[in-house]
This record gives sequence, structure tokens and C-alpha cells, in this order.
Amino acid sequence: MSLVQIVGSKIKFAKADLYDSSKKTDKLTMPIFGSHGQSDEVIDMKFSKKTVSKFPNVWKFLELDCGHHDIDYSDDLMDELISFLDFVGKNIDGYTPHVVKKIEIPCNIHYLIL
Repeated sequence: MSLVQIVGSKIKFAKADLYDSSKKTDKLTMPIFGSHGQSDEVIDMKFSKKTVSKFPNVWKFLELDCGHHDIDYSDDLMDELISFLDFVGKNIDGYTPHVVKKIEIPCNIHYLIL
């Protein structure tokens, strides 16, 4: 099932997509990091779980506390992303993990320095 088919069920004017991208997932060999918002009203969580289950090398799938495109910053999510990048980087010659520093600003805004 493609994105157009899923969104087409929500938007009446979308045409069905003749290209089923899920048929190609077994050909991807790189690690996959997937995520989906628990409150997503555009694409059903079941679709993401079904699609991710077809990839042979899923590193992790996270259910995020957000909707479709409203992901808030969180230390936990940032830690997961950095762990994933370091995991992928271990397979690259000369890769050095980045040190991430969190700086507290008086107005409670956090900055990451890579």
C-alpha cells in the first residue's frame, strides 16, 4: 500500500497509486529507524507498523507522543537519534561519534552543539 492510497482514503480527490513501494522494502540493507505519532490523524499507526515490519534491518521503531508533523524536542528522542547515528557510523571507516553537550539557557531553551 502506498502513501497515496492511504491519504486517498482521507482525501476523496486523490487517485490510487499504481506503484506499491512496500514491494521493494526487502531490498534495503541499511539499518532503518522508524517513528510515528500516536495522535496522527493523517496516516494510521497500523500502516507504519505494517510497513516497518517489512524491512529486514529495523534498528528501532518509536511511537512518539505527537500527531502528524508536530514533533516536540525531547531529550529521549534526541538520545535515540544520536544512538542510531552512532550505530550506523560504526560501519563507516574513520567515523568518530560526536560528543553532544546540552547547555542550559536561563529561558529554558536547550541547544545542542555537535
